[in-house]
Amino acid sequence: MPEKLKKLFTFKDFGQGEILIYALVVSIFIHYVLAAALLIIIAFAVLINGKYRRMLKNLKYRFVGYAFCLLTALVAAINNNWIGLLCSFGAFVIFITGHFAHSVMTTKVYETCLNLCCVCSYFVSVYAVIERICFWKIPTYRCFGLFFNPNYLATVMATVIIICAYKVIARQGNQLFYYITAAVCVLPLYFSGSMFIWIEVFIAVAVLLSLTNKHNVLSIFLIVVSFCCAIIYFAPDIIPRFSESSETLQNRLRIWELSIEAVKLNPIFGKGFLTYYHMFRDFSPAYPTTHAHNILLEPVLSFGIAGTLTLVAFLALYYRRLLYCKSYLSRSHISALVLALTAGVMVHSLVDMTMLWIQTAALYAIIMAGVGADEKNLNEIRAQQNNN
Repeated sequence: MPEKLKKLFTFKDFGQGEILIYALVVSIFIHYVLAAALLIIIAFAVLINGKYRRMLKNLKYRFVGYAFCLLTALVAAINNNWIGLLCSFGAFVIFITGHFAHSVMTTKVYETCLNLCCVCSYFVSVYAVIERICFWKIPTYRCFGLFFNPNYLATVMATVIIICAYKVIARQGNQLFYYITAAVCVLPLYFSGSMFIWIEVFIAVAVLLSLTNKHNVLSIFLIVVSFCCAIIYFAPDIIPRFSESSETLQNRLRIWELSIEAVKLNPIFGKGFLTYYHMFRDFSPAYPTTHAHNILLEPVLSFGIAGTLTLVAFLALYYRRLLYCKSYLSRSHISALVLALTAGVMVHSLVDMTMLWIQTAALYAIIMAGVGADEKNLNEIRAQQNNN
């Protein structure tokens, strides 16, 4: 066996924390039950292991995230929103896991995690192709693989495509492998029937090219996207469910109208996670779904003003650290990847919020933890400067 492969499949050089993170990445692409189990195991390990707890000491703003989880849990319990209470527990587990990943993250660990995402996407793609073949007699069938919902499958595959773009831009590894991986991920993305996910990919890749100063490539990319839009305009049936877009928009409008009315009932604290799902039966007629499908409405509806401000404070503190690292590490593209993915997710979340799921949230937490690698690199540079 080649020496590189031996090193890849031997864990003696890995720390336990790294192995846990790698296992979590793989579990995201296998099944949501396995991903949930790994998240709970890692969070439990961090809470009971003094070494792991001490690793989080430099991440002082984590308490803001924990306060958000506690607040939403109390609000959900008071309002008998038991599924919302379970979601608060899930958010707490993901926060702890994300903070732990942040503390153990190095550039090598981060890039390995991203490579694992690319490798595991082949399993998902093959599964989706087989699934589509099994249901080939149903033209409207939407593949969901092992992701509970087609939109979650699409979101994870879209994220891998964005990772591939990052790898190509950063000139890491075999470029042909990442081009092939991105092409393979298009299959489950197409079979999922998710329409707006293509916008997320477009926005994220465009922002990534812009932040990494690949302006010539960005121009070519925009021309290609414009050409594809023209094809879709003249042949809309190319995009699955495109004919349903009008009906989908009408459903979204119904959800948003009800959400706006519901916000007025509990403007300060909301009723906890998935408030829409908790209360839509009290309104008639109401479109049945889990959340408000809008990143502006959902936080205020579910968490109220108090919870929303707490969450915004946590995110502001996180992105302040990210931008700080970006300003000093011009050669690192990690922050560019996080910001590009954030832009894509934000735009997508105007009509859907696919990050509200075990696998998608865990994947985003791992990618966002990359700021930990940048912080370590920045500290090393400063230490060398002080020694000189």
